[in-house]
Amino acid sequence: MTTYLKQFIFLGLLFFMLPISKALPTFIEGKVINGNGLVIRVSAYSDQISFQENLLDMYEVKSDENFELGFEIADIQEIFVHIGNQTFSFFAEEGRSYQLKIENVEIPPKSAISEQKPLHLFWSKRNALDEAIDNFNYTFSSFVEENFVALYKYRDSKLLQSFEDETETKLKETTNLSPKEKIFFKNFIAYQLADLKNASHTVSDLKLGETYFKNAEILYNNPAYMLFFNHYFAKYFVTGRRNTNYHEFIKLIGNGNNISKLIDYLGQDPILIQERLRELVLLNALKEVYYNKDFNALQIKILIEEITKNSKFTEHKKIGAAIISQLSGLQIGAIAPIFKLKSTQGNYKSLSDYKGRYIYLIFTSDNCQACESDRVALEKIHEKYKKDIAVVEVFVNYTKNGLIKYTNKTKASWDRLLFNNNFDLLNSYRIRTYPLYILLDRENKILLNPAKKPHEGIDRYFDFIIKRDAHKEEKQDVLFR
Repeated sequence: MTTYLKQFIFLGLLFFMLPISKALPTFIEGKVINGNGLVIRVSAYSDQISFQENLLDMYEVKSDENFELGFEIADIQEIFVHIGNQTFSFFAEEGRSYQLKIENVEIPPKSAISEQKPLHLFWSKRNALDEAIDNFNYTFSSFVEENFVALYKYRDSKLLQSFEDETETKLKETTNLSPKEKIFFKNFIAYQLADLKNASHTVSDLKLGETYFKNAEILYNNPAYMLFFNHYFAKYFVTGRRNTNYHEFIKLIGNGNNISKLIDYLGQDPILIQERLRELVLLNALKEVYYNKDFNALQIKILIEEITKNSKFTEHKKIGAAIISQLSGLQIGAIAPIFKLKSTQGNYKSLSDYKGRYIYLIFTSDNCQACESDRVALEKIHEKYKKDIAVVEVFVNYTKNGLIKYTNKTKASWDRLLFNNNFDLLNSYRIRTYPLYILLDRENKILLNPAKKPHEGIDRYFDFIIKRDAHKEEKQDVLFR
């Protein structure tokens, strides 16, 4: 991305989007030492209820080791920068440009379950907000560690108040933050302390709610606010807090009541006088009870869909959609996320190409010793069951050298597909470690997730499902003779 192109994008976005949005593009640029051929990508949580991660931009680092990323965020937001399996985060502000140099990159990256080296970051300009938050987090953690017994056993509220007063004094003395950054940092501190008060029971439940939620703005992008929100309203239906009753909730939902009646019922809670807050609490609570045996999962899903479709609050529509995606995806019986990937043979493959057979879907990666050790057993399984079960391997490479090595030296008789920097695919399958095995049925529905590895006895399960299908076909034949 050249400087001219960056300016063009900036002006173009400003011209077309200003009438309907105040969002301005944010840029990160710099150099990745020894990063030639690596993909650097930036992401952020869609929200901090579902914690679904959205890819904002990506860039393949060339031989000059430079990179440029551009994206849109709302106000100040925590973003995540990924290089291979290494990640760092920082708080970025809309419309700003950040320059940095990145060192200590692992090439090739280790397995996702291995201990990762920290990246070394060198900012060209002082990142005051990130520095302030890091310093506060260190001070806060030290305070909690040193006074754990006094806070959690003896509930020393005076000690906590003293720390809060000291922190407020230091905040007033902070002069290197912009007005917007200072407001964000002030709220970050306030809700971090509120969470400690909640956990240590040094302040009553009702007083906490009245102080931090009752008439306060909802800070969707402030992680300290959302952490406290998630802790404070955890198991809201189950505990039946503040004038609400668990069994009444079960009855209300079981009777097929709509969202408006549930929100009205939540109004009995003296903390939830704001309709916006009530709806957010309801969304979070519905997500929590989805797997609770006392509630009907289908009814819960319908209620979340109703909020997604009809809410007056844009943020809640997005959160609802993310929760539905989370609850629907990768469940046993759900249709597997679709994809179309190029194979090592040069043709494109999708799951529909294997319909009519079970699919033993495998995700492997660079430098994965376990992936290599499974190959002998996998070859035997493929040869024995290929009529009924398609072995499909998706190779995730973080380096060009890893891809070249895989395509040139790794031989296999099953289909091997290349993910080609399709990080949305990894998110949709929630890939966190390699190898990952998933078994799909003949209709591309998820049967086992995760499935057993080739050397763990998966062949016995294959024998069972194939015999079961044959028995069903025999019964059908007898029925229609």
